[in-house]
Order: sequence, then structure tokens, then C-alpha cells
Amino acid sequence: MPVPTTRPLRDDGDRAGTPLPLASLPHSARVRTTRAAAGRRGDTTAEIIRRLRDVDHPPRLVALGVALHHFTEIIAGRVPLERAQAHAATTVLTKQVAVLLSADDDAAWRRAARLAVDPQRVATSDGRTASELCGDDWPAIEREARRRAIETFEGVAHYGAESLAQLASIRAYQSSAPWWGTDAWNRLIDCWLGDARLSPVLAASLRRAPECAPLEVLRDILR
Repeated sequence: MPVPTTRPLRDDGDRAGTPLPLASLPHSARVRTTRAAAGRRGDTTAEIIRRLRDVDHPPRLVALGVALHHFTEIIAGRVPLERAQAHAATTVLTKQVAVLLSADDDAAWRRAARLAVDPQRVATSDGRTASELCGDDWPAIEREARRRAIETFEGVAHYGAESLAQLASIRAYQSSAPWWGTDAWNRLIDCWLGDARLSPVLAASLRRAPECAPLEVLRDILR
């Protein structure tokens, strides 16, 4: 299928002075964020984010939060992927984002946001691109991913990379699914290994690279 063209995203953001909307967080995260800010009425988003800087945010969870916000949440209900496929695609993007964010600067966040709107991004372990994975639904996915990418550009300009990392880690913490990179995934693997006889090498492989496992194995783990 033809690959849709995309217009370049501006690194400086079209509305760099606009505050990052707290509404971009899931409702449960907004509630937790507000409580973490000591529950004071009239707190601005900036004040809430500043108080979140004391919260630990492991790099892998930050990358997961970015992948969820810029891809996984968008394709849910739009792209006909089964749970195992969505899990594998999320793991691929999480690892790609983690590499980009290892630079630990504002520009790294812009590169991570641009990655989400790249139709040629490798999205699966067998080499399919994001546009191939999403099929005819890619144009709608790309539009929403672009909108969120612009919000990220604005957030970096307004609050800085550290604050974006806090928000991303909260998103990952708040997710109920056992995504790769979380304690929930490791616990799920432990539980599954209790019923399956696998060599230590295969078990380690599932912890490290579940996106490379056969879909039937992922289906069984996530059932």
C-alpha cells in the first residue's frame, strides 16, 4: 500500500508558550497527580509538575509511557490488532524510545515524538513498518500521533524534559496492562513459567524480548 506523506514537525512547537494540558493524562493519573500535589485548590499544572520531580521515574517506564501515549492508546479500538500484537508493537516502540531518550536532553524528546509519526518506523519484530501494521487506519493514527507530538514539543519548551519524564512514568505506572518493562510483566512471566517447562535461556528471552516470541506464546501468557 502507498505510504502517506507527512509534513515536518517543528522542533520549536507551533504554540511554544501554551502550557502542557494536564488533560493529556488518563483520568486516574490526573487524580493521582492532583493528590500528589498536596490537594491544594488553585494549583497550576506547572506547580503540580514541579512537585512531581521528587517521584522516581525509571528510564524504561518513561519510554513505556511515551510509547503508550503516542501509539498504543491511539490504535486501541481503531486498528484491528489482537492483544498479543499490540503488546509486541508496544514493546518494539518502547525500546526504540528508550534508545532515543538515553541522550537525556530536550532534543531527545522531540526525536521520540517525531518517531511516532514516521510511517516507515519499524513497528514489529518481523520488520513491518508502522503504516503497514496499521493498514488503512494509518492516516487517522498519524493525525492523532502528530497532535500529541506537537503537545510534547510544547511541553518540552514550557516545562523541560524532566517534567515530561515524570508525566510519562505516571502514565506507565497507571496502566493496568502488563507491559514489557514493568514489574507486572515480570510477575506474569513468573506465573506463566510456573505452568510451563522452559529452559532458563528461553525464560530469560521472554523477559528480555517478548516481541520476538511467537504470537501463540504471547497469547498464552496474556490470556
